[in-house]
Amino acid sequence: KGKNGYALVEYDDVFPFLEEANNLIALKRYAEAELLLRPHFLPNFLGFDSDWLPDHSVALNYALCLSQIGKQDEAMAIWPHLDTIKNKPAEFYVNYSLALLYLNNWQAAEDVCLRGLRHFPEDTDILGNRTAALLNSGNLDGAQESAIRRLNVRRDVHSIEEAVGVLQRQARAKRDANLPDAIATAKIAGDLVKEGLTLNLRFYSLRLQEIQLRRFAYDEAKVVDLYQAVMDADDCPVSYRQLAFTEMAEKLAEGKLFNTALDLLQRSGENL
Repeated sequence: KGKNGYALVEYDDVFPFLEEANNLIALKRYAEAELLLRPHFLPNFLGFDSDWLPDHSVALNYALCLSQIGKQDEAMAIWPHLDTIKNKPAEFYVNYSLALLYLNNWQAAEDVCLRGLRHFPEDTDILGNRTAALLNSGNLDGAQESAIRRLNVRRDVHSIEEAVGVLQRQARAKRDANLPDAIATAKIAGDLVKEGLTLNLRFYSLRLQEIQLRRFAYDEAKVVDLYQAVMDADDCPVSYRQLAFTEMAEKLAEGKLFNTALDLLQRSGENL
């Protein structure tokens, strides 16, 4: 492969490998994509050009794969080099901030998102990562502002789910200090859940958020109805059935209905 371990090839010769790697990434098959990208990642060339080129996109995808398969140290060795390149795409800020979130580096992740939003102010993925960084750092007001900003850009079920999650956290935090304000916040979250389920009735994470809101409101009868609806849904994944079961069992225990909770536990094997 030459004196330095490299060989000069036509781009058309390697394009099928890069295209297949992109397809694997889209399917979240990161380990397989990493194997395909590894021979085409040239660390010595990262700082060769000042403007973003196709080689940098290869490095970006390779770093994403490394991060997703748990090789965080190797991934973090790539991001700072890419950060020096001009005209970075939105995907850089999305994937870099995501890698920092995996490392629980909330402040650094938010900083990357803020820089990205200066160039791509309406990118919903950057906004979503910023919301996650703010939420994990305990800045609920900032997380709400970021989630609502994303919601105003694109009112889809994913943006709604994120906003509901932030509002639920706020409602729980306000319950002891300001109950009327907590109830008002929960009501906004409930309206958003209804909107999201109108868009997609089978978006089961929203169904779970609805159960959690009814638990917050101490509406035991509605919790039971919603739980049963999830359990009766033929297309509901097992993981969501298990989460719904946990919510139901905890609610029964809160209401000191221990015998009912025990009976539910005994019958759970048939339903889950």
